Amino acid sequence: MWIVLPGVALIFWGIAVKQPPTSSSALPPAKIEDGRAFQSPAYDRPARRGTGRIVLGSLLLVGGVLLGILIEDLRSSLSGWLKFGRPLRVHGRPRRCRRARGTGWHDDATPSLERLGPWTRARLGERWLAAARAEHASVPAFHHLGSQLAAAGAPVALVNRCEVAADDEIRHARRCFALARAYAGIDWTAGELRDPGPAAADLPSLAVESLIDGCLGEGIAADLAREGARRATDPVIAESLEMIANDEASHAELAWDVVAFCVAQGGADVQHALATAVRTARAAASPGPIDLERSTCKQIARARLSSVRDRLAMLMLM
Repeated sequence: MWIVLPGVALIFWGIAVKQPPTSSSALPPAKIEDGRAFQSPAYDRPARRGTGRIVLGSLLLVGGVLLGILIEDLRSSLSGWLKFGRPLRVHGRPRRCRRARGTGWHDDATPSLERLGPWTRARLGERWLAAARAEHASVPAFHHLGSQLAAAGAPVALVNRCEVAADDEIRHARRCFALARAYAGIDWTAGELRDPGPAAADLPSLAVESLIDGCLGEGIAADLAREGARRATDPVIAESLEMIANDEASHAELAWDVVAFCVAQGGADVQHALATAVRTARAAASPGPIDLERSTCKQIARARLSSVRDRLAMLMLM
């Protein structure tokens, strides 16, 4: 905004300066010795100055818009496009697949496109594509979780639930890619995902990751998706969000069971790590593909964080 506004002002200033003089008091051309008319170079300077201002203003305008898009994309990657699914973390940072075009990774869901302008369709297509990439990354994330739990000696039932959750995420990713393709009019699909495989995780790290990414993150996603389903006017979108909400709530419960297993096995070290993590946790959420007010998103996220803190306190007293 602070770059765009000066750019617009410079453009209008340049246009105003470039206007030819209309005053009747303008000096007539001078005569030189051979009788030819000679116009002073000073009369050309306002036009040149005006052109420079217009060019500089245009550069500021374009640069400001591109910078705004970059900042919004960065904010989205950090605080979430409504982070459906469990993020795939590599060295602590979420990783998603590349954008790609082609077949595969979508189902036959088709939302209504009536009364949607090109800008709205492009915006919704981009948001659903971001959600699809997040869901796609959740598939290997749950496979990794299952491997880490198996290595930690977790019950086979807990490991099997991770594989079921991975299947859920495949279904979510295919639905989100289908919606992104329909809105954008581009045959989006999942591209390359550089996955180094599951990293060794100690019980405190496994517990904290499950608390933040599962109990809190997937819990918030479930709450927001359910609210979005309640408000949706398109039955395809409502059904899709309701499906995602139910599965994300189930995945949040899986995360609670992982936390309980880590507490039972790890004792004081795990409890200390969890207490530190929940004390410093922040309830970050964004509307994602759902057109919810940011105030509503913040309210839902804060309520989920409060419930996570209360439930964790009860868990560690048991």
